[in-house]
Amino acid sequence: MNKVDHIPNISVRENTSKLIRVQVSGPRESETSYGVLVDLTFDEKGRCDSAMRLEWFTKSHCKLEKVEVPNYLDAYFLYAPEWLLAKNNVKYKL
Repeated sequence: MNKVDHIPNISVRENTSKLIRVQVSGPRESETSYGVLVDLTFDEKGRCDSAMRLEWFTKSHCKLEKVEVPNYLDAYFLYAPEWLLAKNNVKYKL
């Protein structure tokens, strides 16, 4: 089983819409936002092999999760409202 590590200091407003879980890469953090690489592509084993662009998401609407993957790079997941993903033109599958 993969070890799951929640990045500290995350907050989600109680009144936001349902959060969508999207795999992202290369997270960066500012005082108020998370910067992540979005629109990932995956290899035949289902591992992320590239990302298309950097987008910023406010901490007040989103949270970020780190999952340790044995013998490979860590995986990151952004939880964001659907309207915010649409605003940033993030591609994802439910």
